[in-house]
Amino acid sequence: MRHLIKLTVIYILLFLAFTPDIVFPVGLGFYLSPFNSGNATVDWDDIYIEKDDWPMTYWGFGFVFDTRIAKRGLFNYRLNLGYEHVKYTEESDVGYISDSYFRIKLDNTFGFGILQSRLIRLWTGPQLRLAFENFPGNYNNFVNDGYAFGAGIAAVLGINIHLNNFTSFSFDLGYRINGYTGAGASGSGFSAEYDKDASISEQELFFNLYFIFRIRDSFN
Repeated sequence: MRHLIKLTVIYILLFLAFTPDIVFPVGLGFYLSPFNSGNATVDWDDIYIEKDDWPMTYWGFGFVFDTRIAKRGLFNYRLNLGYEHVKYTEESDVGYISDSYFRIKLDNTFGFGILQSRLIRLWTGPQLRLAFENFPGNYNNFVNDGYAFGAGIAAVLGINIHLNNFTSFSFDLGYRINGYTGAGASGSGFSAEYDKDASISEQELFFNLYFIFRIRDSFN
């Protein structure tokens, strides 16, 4: 989490340093992902364990940059740089166990305006995700976490609500499919503890809330 905060601060400072006089409309702010859910299927390269199926919930937060919040026009690009905390439930020989892992992600959303007015902008479009995550292995009480890199694609619907001439509230929702590959810790018993390759597929329903400051971005 500390690395994310440092990266966000550096990103903002570099942006401001190289754009001392912003001449194009832009929105800068923060977002929160309060309650999202999905399912992860882990395919292990393991002769004892073939697949794990993990229902999951997650929350997150981060930094947002958007090229068009209020200004009239067809296209906007939205960048989300953030942290996500994922909790999953797994069925084991001793019943259901729960654990958690984290993701660092970069979401690139390409929005197209549907409805625009002085009060709102309604938009929709595709989203491309790049991410790194760590994840617990099977028999998570006895082995170390694994890691994976991956990408995802989503369909997104969003709305921007303009509070005044300088700030907007926004939210978006969508459905995402992710694919990861990496190495994870898996085991077939209490003494088994070793790394195995794994591929992970995820399906997620997500919802994000934003508070955005607008610079030279007003409806016209």
